[in-house]
Formats: sequence, C-alpha cells, structure tokens
Amino acid sequence: GGNRNEAYSQSRFYNFINKLLTLRNLFIVAFISGIWHGAGFGFVIWGSLHGLAMVVHRIYGFMLEAMESRRDRKSKQNVESNKTAKGFRQSRFYKILCWFITFNFINITWVFFRAENLQGAFNLLKGMFGIAWVELPDRWYMAAFMLQSIKGNDKTFVFFLLAFILCLCCRNSIQILDKFNKRMFLFSFCASLMFASSIFYMLLQNSLPEFIYFNF
Repeated sequence: GGNRNEAYSQSRFYNFINKLLTLRNLFIVAFISGIWHGAGFGFVIWGSLHGLAMVVHRIYGFMLEAMESRRDRKSKQNVESNKTAKGFRQSRFYKILCWFITFNFINITWVFFRAENLQGAFNLLKGMFGIAWVELPDRWYMAAFMLQSIKGNDKTFVFFLLAFILCLCCRNSIQILDKFNKRMFLFSFCASLMFASSIFYMLLQNSLPEFIYFNF
C-alpha cells in the first residue's frame, strides 16, 4: 500500500514511489466511500473532494517532514529559526486557522451529499456565498425560520451550544486516550451517563426520524 514497503525505505526513489502509492490509496478509499453511498453524482463529488482533501493534507505532512529533516542536517546556527517555525505550528492562531479551513470545507462538501441533485447543491452553495439571492423572512422571525427549516424545537439551540462547548473546550478522543488509563473510572462513568441519557431521551419521543443509513 505504500507505507508498508519498508524494504525500500532507504532509497529516495522508492520512498517517493511509496508516498505516491499512499496518496493514490487515500483517494481511492474516499472515492469508493462516495460511490458506496449512492450512484448519484453528488456522492461521487463528495467522495472525490474528501479524497483530494486527504491527499493535499498528506502532501502537506510530507513537506513538513522534509523541511524538518533538512533543518536537522544544517548547522546549529538555524536553531532559532527552527524554534520559530515549530512555535508557529503550535500557536493558537495556526490551530484556529486549521480548524476554520476544515470546518468550512466540511460544510461545503457535505452539501453535495445531502442535496437531492447537483442543481440543488449549486443553488445552495450560491446562496451560502451570497452569489444568488435567497429570500429570508424578517430578522425577528429568523430564529423561528431556522428551527422550522431543520425541523428543530426549543431544545435545538441548547444542543448547538453544548456541541460547540464540547468541540472547542474539551479534549478530543486521541488526547483522552493518552490519559485514559489514569482516569478510566471517570471517563467510563461519564460515557455511561451520556449513553443512558440519550436512550432515555429517545424513549420519551413519540416518533423518531428514520435512520439516515437505512437509505443506503
């Protein structure tokens, strides 16, 4: 697959070929994932865009590895510049920039996944970027209009707020896993409580929407 060809890892040429194979496989997996969801062009575009994004992200990672290895081979005079480059990638501005790019990329590409057809997807994208006029109600009724459009209720905004707090303020799964053994009881208790609360909330509902993956 590219990353397991360790026998040729010492050769620059085969190392380059291995990276190309890895990029190829990343795109193929995402592309097939799109086709698996459906035969429509929207799913194909959705899978292709995610494949391209993963390829670009991996190329960026290869470039960072090459830059750091090149710096390590240079003299100690570049120690300060190395610290500056690493410090920027660890800065809050860099992390927010990465989060902003990823968040908006997901919002744009999933339009193709959810839209009924390509024309509907393009019309929605035009409205999102202000290219096409989208008629909206008076601003006093904007909140009610948003809730109605997504079939929400008075609890929807609370769930949105909680979701943003969880995403922005709490550790992600990889960070939690690093310290999971030390706090296993606490995390197990919290996960069980959240699961029980979700089941209890679902049982209180009169009707539940159909699970989206039943369509695939």
